[in-house]
Amino acid sequence: MTKKYFDSMPPPEKLKMVAEKAVLLLRKTKGCFRITLYQLDSFYVEVCFHATQFLFKRVRSFDDTKELEPYLEKIDISRLSASF
Repeated sequence: MTKKYFDSMPPPEKLKMVAEKAVLLLRKTKGCFRITLYQLDSFYVEVCFHATQFLFKRVRSFDDTKELEPYLEKIDISRLSASF
């Protein structure tokens, strides 16, 4: 799966692909929104839902690791260090 192909998909197909293939990295709440970060092959996907209305708001993909900076302090990597 490439980011370009993923970006060309309609939102329902993107959500299905994320549910089936992506690796969950982090969940966070920002105001009334629940934002979930996933890794899908060589890029990242952010899925945003309205937390109280349970409505999908957006799905956004990115491959620039600079966009991960707001998440880095919150990602738990303790399981990774235990395997070394």
